[in-house]
Amino acid sequence: MSATTVFVGDLSYFCEEKDLLGIFSAFGPVSSVIVRRGKEGNSLQYAFVIMNEPDAHAAWNALNGSKFMGRKLR
Repeated sequence: MSATTVFVGDLSYFCEEKDLLGIFSAFGPVSSVIVRRGKEGNSLQYAFVIMNEPDAHAAWNALNGSKFMGRKLR
């Protein structure tokens, strides 16, 4: 299976890698989660989740537009 990178936007400023790992791993194994941060370490409110292609599509179809940590994922 090939790996796919899922862009996850509009995250809470308080969202950490472990938080995204928790919701995405319900759809299959997650290879990596990277929350992008600014120079001062603050979240830039987006992340990349890498997982197998079919699992990534299933996760994104289920999670796109859903509320997570007070924000709507996109």
